[in-house]
Amino acid sequence: MPLGPTLPGAMGIGIDLTPQGMRVPGVLQDYTVLRVQPWAPRLLARATHVRFWVDWPVVQPDGAIALEDPANPGLPNLLALDSQIDAVVADGLQVILMPYRYPRWVNHTRVHFHGRSPEWRMPRSGHAPDSPWARFVESLWLRYSCRMSCFEVVNEPNLQIWPQTRVAERVAEMITTVDAIARRHEQSVTCLAPSISDAESDKAHLVTQHRPFIATLLESLERRGFKGGERWVWSFHNYNDAERGGDRASAMRAQLGGRWRGR
Repeated sequence: MPLGPTLPGAMGIGIDLTPQGMRVPGVLQDYTVLRVQPWAPRLLARATHVRFWVDWPVVQPDGAIALEDPANPGLPNLLALDSQIDAVVADGLQVILMPYRYPRWVNHTRVHFHGRSPEWRMPRSGHAPDSPWARFVESLWLRYSCRMSCFEVVNEPNLQIWPQTRVAERVAEMITTVDAIARRHEQSVTCLAPSISDAESDKAHLVTQHRPFIATLLESLERRGFKGGERWVWSFHNYNDAERGGDRASAMRAQLGGRWRGR
């Protein structure tokens, strides 16, 4: 069902398939199912990007088995994701890929934290180039870099993952690790970060508000010598601007003040 070329350099409607689309192939969030719905042509004709959440605990539930090993219990989900991504590319749309959550074999966690699942806990092994997380991300680049237009480093780290202690420094490590991976590959892929939420809360153990998060992140990136460049685009989920009013996005731009080494 080719739809013709997308808008050059611009985003129209972005379709977010949620993690469910690759967790349970065959549901409506599965792009191969969505694209054949009677209402799909009108939606897809206005769309430019489709975002996929690669749920690590689902695609690699056993750390002793490599992602692409035929013995990997998560391989059927990975192959289903392949089919969805191929369909997006065939339809002339652009793919956004994002790693999501942590398997328990990585973070060695079984407990919940204020209602948040163990899979949202950041691992003590961190996100450095020699970490399991970096190896997972590299495997995604090797598999999909020829088909993806954008790689989103993390989803709303100041809201979803735990613990929130030093979370901005941890995200800085993620960004520099992904930057090194991107530079090793010839394919031109846009990198999106930090994809923070504009959530507001007085519970610092649950939510890090975006202003202090940004300040700490920029300082940490500077200490790490992050150069960024045109491949990097700052991302911000400003739902509250639409739902509650205000202009948090403009205030955020002012805070960045030329210190972000990207677009």
